[in-house]
Amino acid sequence: ISAAGENLTAKGQVRFDAAVTAADLALADGADTGELVHFADALTLSGGITGASGDYGVSFAGVVAVSGSTSLATTGTIDLGSDASAIHTFSGGFSAASGSTTRVAGMIDASNAPISLGGLVLTGNTTIDTVNSPGTDVTIAGEVSGAYDLVVTAGSGTVTLAEPIAVTSLAISGQE
Repeated sequence: ISAAGENLTAKGQVRFDAAVTAADLALADGADTGELVHFADALTLSGGITGASGDYGVSFAGVVAVSGSTSLATTGTIDLGSDASAIHTFSGGFSAASGSTTRVAGMIDASNAPISLGGLVLTGNTTIDTVNSPGTDVTIAGEVSGAYDLVVTAGSGTVTLAEPIAVTSLAISGQE
């Protein structure tokens, strides 16, 4: 689906089976519980993602490349797939509500913009990186779990992990 230069809105139970290219993406909760906005292939945005509050889930099965900021206010699950070789780029930063859970394998790369997550479940070896000189903050407000390795790189930014951590190994670089 190519809507380059256009803004997309997804509300409720929505599934995109092909790669999606657009300007901005707005997500919203529908009337039903347990709704899911699912991207089965790559998502490329020249702008950002704004997710309204609610309890809906968002699933990105393909690689994600977002040039603008990403702010998801949902308390549902945000799934960034299980491919440990995937690189998900959020150039303007990535922020998920403190009550949400983000499932990820591979890399979340924010290129010198902050990353703030609720809970984090590793579905494969994972790197969270905010460094493109000098780096900026990484905050994970909820529990971190998964039988995989987690690497967090924040350069001159701070790394804040607020809850219990249960992963195979943890490596952190950033300011204390």
